[in-house]
Amino acid sequence: METLLTAIVDDNRVRVKALLQADPLLATCRVGEARLYESGIFHWLYVGDTALHLAAAGHRVEIVRLLLAAHSDPNAATNHRKSGPLRIRRKMPSLSR
Repeated sequence: METLLTAIVDDNRVRVKALLQADPLLATCRVGEARLYESGIFHWLYVGDTALHLAAAGHRVEIVRLLLAAHSDPNAATNHRKSGPLRIRRKMPSLSR
């Protein structure tokens, strides 16, 4: 999971795609420990968040599409705030195309 999150922060679409092809379950993994990202993307990932939360927060449109194609849950809201990636996605009009 950490490798996927690093690739998202780095906006490395090729690496994200390769990781998801090698292990499609990465798209549905939940974060087990809260962490503040301060470099590349400024965003808190909470326990229960998915890689989709981080990609959406970082406006990584192509990576969001890759994660959704790999069956990441756009409604995942199991963190303590009960906020899902769709909350962030609404701020990304390029995803609605």
